Amino acid sequence: MTASIKTLSLTVLPILALSVIVAGCSSRAQEATVPAATPVKTVTVTQSTATDAVQTVGTVEPASTVDLSFKIGGPIARILVDVGDRVQKGQVLAELQTAEIDAAVQQATAARDKALRDFDRMERLYADSVVTLAQFQDAQTGLDVATAQLESAAFNRTYATITAESAGRIMTRKAEPGQMISSGKTVLSMGLTSQWVVAVSLSDMDAASLSVGDKATLTLDAFPGESISGRLVEIGEMADARSGTFRAEIALESRLPFRAGFVARASIQPSSSTPRTIIPSEALVRANGHSGEVFVMNREAGTAEARSIRIGSILTEGVTVTEGLAPGEEVITDGAAYVSDGSPIAVAR
Repeated sequence: MTASIKTLSLTVLPILALSVIVAGCSSRAQEATVPAATPVKTVTVTQSTATDAVQTVGTVEPASTVDLSFKIGGPIARILVDVGDRVQKGQVLAELQTAEIDAAVQQATAARDKALRDFDRMERLYADSVVTLAQFQDAQTGLDVATAQLESAAFNRTYATITAESAGRIMTRKAEPGQMISSGKTVLSMGLTSQWVVAVSLSDMDAASLSVGDKATLTLDAFPGESISGRLVEIGEMADARSGTFRAEIALESRLPFRAGFVARASIQPSSSTPRTIIPSEALVRANGHSGEVFVMNREAGTAEARSIRIGSILTEGVTVTEGLAPGEEVITDGAAYVSDGSPIAVAR
């Protein structure tokens, strides 16, 4: 081999090697710009009309509570019951000091007796034409007024005593003996224990799904092993300003010895059903209250598409979705945590 050929070989070989290296780097750079598809699994979105029972917790309380007060004011002589006491219909619960009231009754009685004597005398004199018709009519009016005043005093005397109008249990006591009480001010509150209810709180969606008359099943720690039937009798029209929940009442269909404050767990079965969408819990990649996010498969592009949704309720079989998904779409379940909006994906079978 001549010197010129050797020189050419030494010049060409490094160039060829450099070309191979450059081509390889270019190929790898091109490969790096095309991300690999992430393997995922998907579930097709469907709608169901099945309804799940609404689960909630509440406390037992009387179906109705009455505030008891004196119609007239005065010093309290006696309060004969305390909080928690059971009372019977007709039982005396509290009394005012009645010395002043009794004096008013006696005064009104005396005034009525005098007016009656005056009327009898005027009636005889009018029959003998001794007094005029006007004088006789004045006597008649005086008797009517005195009679009305006596009836009012006697009526007030009856309201110096608080008597139970029905059987129940004392819920609160707001006064003590010797205290000066004004008319109409509550002295005692009594729960009518002929019927008990459980007061519960409902979310806006639960309140919308339920109707008065829906059946409920309740359990109480106070009565282990007892399954108590109930019926939804009231759903509030306005949410509580602080909690945002709606008050509802479940009437208890049992004669067990309930007490106000017992804790009850309730399962309420909606009588009406509306179509709803349920997705697996693992499809959720973000959740904040009723707002959430999932990834939907874009079949044409072969990519993941981020989708904002509104969450209804959390169930054992998944999550209900009220907005953001349509039947037939595919949400990503397995692999959802490893993709982003626009990521290429491949459905693993």
